[in-house]
Amino acid sequence: MRFFNTEGPVRAEDHYCIPPLERIDLDAVLELVRGKHYFVLHAPRQTGKTSALLALRDLLNGGAAGDYRCVYANFEVGQAAREDTARAMRAMLGELARRARLTLGDETPDGLRGAALETEGADGALIDVLSRWAQADPRPRRAGVRLGPGARGPAAPVAARGRERRFVVECKVRRGGLERTIRAGVEQTRSYVDRCRAESGHLIVFDRSEARTWEEKIFRREAPAPTERR
Repeated sequence: MRFFNTEGPVRAEDHYCIPPLERIDLDAVLELVRGKHYFVLHAPRQTGKTSALLALRDLLNGGAAGDYRCVYANFEVGQAAREDTARAMRAMLGELARRARLTLGDETPDGLRGAALETEGADGALIDVLSRWAQADPRPRRAGVRLGPGARGPAAPVAARGRERRFVVECKVRRGGLERTIRAGVEQTRSYVDRCRAESGHLIVFDRSEARTWEEKIFRREAPAPTERR
């Protein structure tokens, strides 16, 4: 018997629900996927974000939208490590390996993570594992990743036909003044861009204040490129 679910992802076979993929612009999302672009699914808590990503994962893996291999990995597991980057990276790589094994029956990330941590360290291990994993199979691979408050994703590589492109996405929750949060986030993002040799960086600031409207919260700003270091 089905019932209304108020916690965790919705399962259509167990819960009353609106089909998750009918609540997003699926054509636009698939266009981004085919174009090898990134996108952010941003909405308040318990509005169906995880359910939509899991449904999209199953659609991509099912073959109806093309020949893809898609994994959903929740990187909130790294939050317990706080500022211990090495510990957080081990937890995140473990989560990626588990999801690849359970979703795709693929042991490749599990076999790569130990060597990546040893040779690349905590800063470069995730990039190394994702890059080598992408090179191991010619089919496009998508990874839906959930970053919890305070979690960091130093760089995200896109590998296509032997060509790798790197982008940095830094996520922050607004604490205190907005401009102060932006300044700190921009400097951190620039540092990641330098360390990862990425071609661009993107800072996403989440404002959870109930006193401000969505029109005040949602905006886009370009920061000038840093001056060349000598």
